[in-house]
This record gives sequence, structure tokens and C-alpha cells, in this order.
Amino acid sequence: MAIGNRNIKCYALKRIAGEKLRAYLTSLPAYGAKVNRPNKGIRAKDLYDLTRILGAYPLPEAAGFWTAVVEEFKVCCQSRYIDCSGINSFSEGLTVARDTYEKDPTIPKDVTFDSAWSALVKIIDFIDHSGLFPLVCPLPDDS
Repeated sequence: MAIGNRNIKCYALKRIAGEKLRAYLTSLPAYGAKVNRPNKGIRAKDLYDLTRILGAYPLPEAAGFWTAVVEEFKVCCQSRYIDCSGINSFSEGLTVARDTYEKDPTIPKDVTFDSAWSALVKIIDFIDHSGLFPLVCPLPDDS
């Protein structure tokens, strides 16, 4: 992207939304167990960010934007071998997610956890209706 007389690298918002969905899943215990890596904590701020994106691109009005997000999310998951069955995958550790969200000082207080979760459910419902789930991305065979 050109800004003034300089070019900068940036990501499209559809890519950012897809990455936030992917990043949230990688912070849950199921993914840590799959790749044999300890969990570093749930990325609760991604829920806030997705809520703000949904506010800017509401469903169903901005279905075209979210259709592009579905494709980005799929690519992001495939590149990291992330499985997703839909809202059940995102619901793992929900109590910890709520606690983390509510105690994180970096998350603005204008969006409650319940509102953020409701936004996520709306996004995942849209993705589910696109036919993406279940998304199964097996780890590569070592041989």
C-alpha cells in the first residue's frame, strides 16, 4: 500500500479477521495437545477485536466480507493444522476465556464478554452455514 512516497506492507481486514479466529483456536488446549505444545493462555482480546470487526461489517449485510473471511480462516487453519468443528471448538475452556477477558486490562470495557461471545457465535454460525465445518487438518506424516 502506498502512503505518500513510501510503500508499506499491511494486511486486509478480512485476513486479520481470519487470523484472529485461527489465533483464538491455537490458544485453546485442544490445539496445544495436538501439536504437543504447552498452552500460553487464551487469546481473549481476539474476541474483542472480532466484535469490533463485526460492528464495522455486520451480518447479514456484509455477507460478502465474511465470505472472504471464511476463505482466509480456512487457509490459516490449514497452514497450522488446526481442526475446527464449529462453535464447540471455540467453546473449549469457555470459563477460562470469560475470566481472562474480564480481567485483561488491555481489553476496553465497552464490550462485555457476553457481547463478545454473542458476536463470535454469530460469526461462527455464518461460517458453519458456509459448509466449512468440520474442518480437519491432520499433521503431516513424519515419514
